[in-house]
Amino acid sequence: MLGRFVFQLAMPSALFLALSQMPLSGFAGRPLLAFGVSTAAVVGFGWVGASWLFGRKPGERPIWGMAAGYVNSANLGIPIATQVLGNVSFLAEVVLLA
Repeated sequence: MLGRFVFQLAMPSALFLALSQMPLSGFAGRPLLAFGVSTAAVVGFGWVGASWLFGRKPGERPIWGMAAGYVNSANLGIPIATQVLGNVSFLAEVVLLA
């Protein structure tokens, strides 16, 4: 029950509050660009690796790529970012992008 509460109510509420209090000038351009480019590279490598290394069918390759680039930024990211960075401003951008 607690897990459902956190996943369905607490985390979306925390994300909404973080985004609603952040001004548009607070969005970091370079770190967000670096995150987007690196995530795209990992997804691409996962896609190619599924083809070359594992011989997967064309319909399965996108799933492998998405699985390789999956970012668990919400469930684990919010508490870790709060402890390490002190705020969740960058994480909110990551959740919006991912």
